[in-house]
Amino acid sequence: MTGGPVAVIASATPVTSADATFDYGALAPDLAEALRADASRIRSRLRRSVVEALEAGAELARVKALITHGRFGAWLALEFGLSERTAQRLMNAAEAFAGKSDTVSVLEMTAVYSLSAPATPQHVRDGVIAQLETGARPSLEDIKNEVARARKVAAEAKAQVKAEAALSPEARAQKKARAERERKRHHAEHQAYLARNEAEKIAAELAAAIVLERLGPIDTELRDLLMRASSSRFLACLQRAPEDD
Repeated sequence: MTGGPVAVIASATPVTSADATFDYGALAPDLAEALRADASRIRSRLRRSVVEALEAGAELARVKALITHGRFGAWLALEFGLSERTAQRLMNAAEAFAGKSDTVSVLEMTAVYSLSAPATPQHVRDGVIAQLETGARPSLEDIKNEVARARKVAAEAKAQVKAEAALSPEARAQKKARAERERKRHHAEHQAYLARNEAEKIAAELAAAIVLERLGPIDTELRDLLMRASSSRFLACLQRAPEDD
């Protein structure tokens, strides 16, 4: 394990003892015993490394699936003084980095939370993991900035989709027609560019053939001069030369 101690529960929302109303006596004895053991194990891991915090998140998710809906928060309050929000962040992190806990163990828990938040695009997590696997260690500031940029792009794309959905059928048709005209214009310009390049290539080959036919093999000095000369200036000089009678 490479991660050092971290204050995993430092950002937890405090829960008062009055909220701790979970009653083990209402459970079947075997389930109550199992949950108490889970609580002891999770409590220990919450105070240790990123790796074990992710393991605690995975166990929290498992326990949540065992407890009747609406009672998970009471159990968290009783056993750890944790809010459901903090527990959810741990569970998100465990799910996002399943099988990669050792890789992300060098990161601060704040960075792990930021990367594993549902609003963070998957490609950002993949990018950070790729960096870590090559030995790089992005800073917390770099990670926060990248997450912020990616979320902004995603939000803008979502807003664009929403704006387009709000358009009338006629407006959407007009926008699609404009985009198609623009695509065709770019395509035509590209084809014209390719045609010009091909014409210039053919002209250059013909010119070179004529020069070689008239002058014979070009010696090294002339070849060097031609290579150094500006093509536009060389052509201007040729145009000033007298034509054959």
